[in-house]
Amino acid sequence: MVTSAKQSRLISLIGTFSVMLVVIGFAIGGCSSANVGNFMERFLWRERVVLVFAPTSDHADLIRQKDAFNAAAVKDGLKERDIRVITLIDRDGVWIDEANVPRLFPVPFYKHFKVDDGAFSVILVGKDGGEKMRSAVVVTPELLFSLIDAMPMGEAKPHAR
Repeated sequence: MVTSAKQSRLISLIGTFSVMLVVIGFAIGGCSSANVGNFMERFLWRERVVLVFAPTSDHADLIRQKDAFNAAAVKDGLKERDIRVITLIDRDGVWIDEANVPRLFPVPFYKHFKVDDGAFSVILVGKDGGEKMRSAVVVTPELLFSLIDAMPMGEAKPHAR
């Protein structure tokens, strides 16, 4: 026969186990795909977002993509076109314009944007929140800028070309 003390202890253990599962879920996945949508809303109608997905921080395509975006003239072009670059390294972290965001986890972004684990991918999200371009290879600033400059909202600001 189970005593009320044993029942209380069992209920307490089940509650503790449930909380641990929730904590582990957040540690592994961070937030849900719906929360990624909420996160992306902060850029809506104000900024374009270039999402760079890479399996590791030393992935050759990631290094080439960062090098392409780090030239002074390119940084000016990114700023003129209201572009934020978000780098997502599979299970390692999220960076916005080279600043680490410790409370964001990349896994939900991979799921939300349907990027395979271990894949390199560059995605341009427009000011309207829609996906405008997806590439499995390094995107040159010239290609990115010409695509944006051809968009209706790309005409809003004059760009040095």
